[in-house]
Amino acid sequence: MTNSIKRATHVVNVLFKHGLGYFVHELGLKWHLPFFSKLAPQGRPPTDLPVRLRKAMEELGGAYVKLGQFLALRPDLLPAAYCLEFQKLLDTVPPLPFKDIQAIIEKNLKAPAHHFFSHIEPKAIGSASIAQVHRAKLKNGKNVVLKVQRPDAKEQFDADIQIMYYLAHKLDKRFRDKPVSPVTVVKEFERYTAQELNFVIEARTIDRFHQFFKNSTSVVIPRVYWQSTTTQLLTMDWLDGTKLTALLKNPDHTRASLLARRIADATFDQVLKLGVFHADMHPGNIMVMPGNKIGLLDFGIVGNLNEELLRETVAIYAGLISKDANAITNVLLKVGTPAPDANIDDLRLDVEHIVNEWYGTDLGQTRVTQMFQSLFETSIEHKVMLPVSFILLGKAFVTVEGTCLALDPDFNFIAYSQPRIEKLIRQQAKPTVVLKHFGKISKQYADMLATFPAQAAAIAERVKRGSIDLNLKETDVKHLGMDLNRSSNRLSYSLIIAALLLTGAMLIDVPPKLGAYSVFTILGIGIAVCLLMVLLVSVWREGTEPFDPHRDMRQR
Repeated sequence: MTNSIKRATHVVNVLFKHGLGYFVHELGLKWHLPFFSKLAPQGRPPTDLPVRLRKAMEELGGAYVKLGQFLALRPDLLPAAYCLEFQKLLDTVPPLPFKDIQAIIEKNLKAPAHHFFSHIEPKAIGSASIAQVHRAKLKNGKNVVLKVQRPDAKEQFDADIQIMYYLAHKLDKRFRDKPVSPVTVVKEFERYTAQELNFVIEARTIDRFHQFFKNSTSVVIPRVYWQSTTTQLLTMDWLDGTKLTALLKNPDHTRASLLARRIADATFDQVLKLGVFHADMHPGNIMVMPGNKIGLLDFGIVGNLNEELLRETVAIYAGLISKDANAITNVLLKVGTPAPDANIDDLRLDVEHIVNEWYGTDLGQTRVTQMFQSLFETSIEHKVMLPVSFILLGKAFVTVEGTCLALDPDFNFIAYSQPRIEKLIRQQAKPTVVLKHFGKISKQYADMLATFPAQAAAIAERVKRGSIDLNLKETDVKHLGMDLNRSSNRLSYSLIIAALLLTGAMLIDVPPKLGAYSVFTILGIGIAVCLLMVLLVSVWREGTEPFDPHRDMRQR
């Protein structure tokens, strides 16, 4: 408790030092300040608040630098001006003595280090708030990298996160008119650091990328050595090459153009095929290896795209190419979650403005990735919360295009990516894929419909017990009985239709075939269409003369 109070006092004093005294006073934290600082005038909020916060985070270090780096990737949690400023944060700290690092290694391996490694370089090649990195050699002579977590990293981060919660709750009470609750921001950061502090999670991600690219002739992903990997220790291949940042200082145009294409190809393969993508492919995270292969480093920030999000990503891209603002807006609303007070009409107008503004320039000069980012930021401004992976995808595309343009200023992201997107659109339009997708949707609706009788029974039981107060006439009860009976019949039709469609999709390649499709598929879909027509006619007739089943009852 004493250490926490000391740390909280240090945080408040650093904030005050960087001109954030207004917030210290407003949040009732001035009792943490020295006597004369408490007497200082409260002042006003600084106009350069993002810059002052960034400097305070840099001085506080550790979890606060990580918080800034995390927020730089999340425009859904913070305005864009803060995200841009926080991108400047660097996470560097003095390395620990090698004897301390060796003790951590042996504690995690539960054996002397020389049982696993023939040599570990005592001098760290990188040192940050969570871990430091050493070069080493396995017993079989393989050169590897050791990422070793600092002994007190988790405890320090946990303590700082509790202080962040303390400050966030005060901000919540004092400043109510804000787009996102500070407590929500801290919760997201806590979830993020839980993954950062568990190296097994990062190792699994690296292993997944390695398996996907292991036969690639242009991309190299380090291999994870699981026998010497734990939650606090990560062992992986040493990539022997040159950092892309070094090559950018004096680039060879032919080589640089090839590397730009390979980086773009690697990104598209991750997004369109693997469904998992490196979200921070800046030059510092890319190695150039013999044969102009590219090696990817630092898999701490990755995004995941399921089949549905990939489909909608392609739909947005197609909407941008065809200048269809309405289609783009519909996709954003489909994947996002509008707040109750979200103004959808204003969102549509702003999306149309973004599309028209970008297309006012030459299409070849348009940076489609920045259009993605603008669309996502506009959605957030209009209180349409998008999936985190969608946000990370926008960030990843912006970073990759910037890297490619740094290598080759003539690189055209739209022209280079368009054939891939068009190919994917054609694949998604194939009857087999459409039927598979339709079958999946049908199953979801079938499951939903299957639970309806149980839900209706539960409601009826609550009515019976008096938990729900209903004021019904006798004719209303009879109407309800007739409606339930008719609904049950429609439910049966729907379940049969869903089952026929699902079965037809599953049997599409089963002989005998008529053309490219199974006879069973054609028969199943044919019967389903007939039943669907009957069901649609029934719904269309409902309540109209002379098909209103309540009519005779009303007359009586």
